[in-house]
Amino acid sequence: MSYLAAGVIAFGMYLLYDLNSFTWKNRILHTFFLIGSVILAVSTAVCFMTLVKAYGPPVWRIVIFGALAVSQAALLVYTLFFALPFEKTYTRLEENPPVYTEGVYSLCRHPGVVWFFFLYLFLALLTGQRLMMAVCICYSGLNVLYVWFQDRVTFRRTLSGYEAYQRETPFLIPNGKSIRKCAGYFRTVEEDGDEI
Repeated sequence: MSYLAAGVIAFGMYLLYDLNSFTWKNRILHTFFLIGSVILAVSTAVCFMTLVKAYGPPVWRIVIFGALAVSQAALLVYTLFFALPFEKTYTRLEENPPVYTEGVYSLCRHPGVVWFFFLYLFLALLTGQRLMMAVCICYSGLNVLYVWFQDRVTFRRTLSGYEAYQRETPFLIPNGKSIRKCAGYFRTVEEDGDEI
């Protein structure tokens, strides 16, 4: 249960971080996204390692689901910390920067939720334990609630152009048009030789 409680605390910190972005604008609360992320990562790692040590999943599950989990973790880190302009997103308390709509953010408005869910699902399948599946369901559910709040409240107040982005881009599930737009972006980046 402590792993589930850690997730609730982490997402509570994310919520305070968001509220702070358009209300108090306190520098200490501005660190809560990072602190919440550390809590979530440590809780996940401890839960995962405890289950792996206690139950020793077979090698085939470690290889297959481990590789899939690593791919989702890489996509999540890229989406949150490299696809966005990092300094503007996480370090400055800038007034209403423009919404970022390129790359993975043309797939859907919250692509990190997709990678997050599959990361935890693959960790649960790797361990084969109910506790890790409960963590997957709990954390993913909290994540969907959190991004719903961001979509309906936070980003409308903090990002210029967000309402137009909502009309043009799916919420969580990419569609054919958004997949083509994302693929076109990466094709153009590759052809131009630009960094992503």
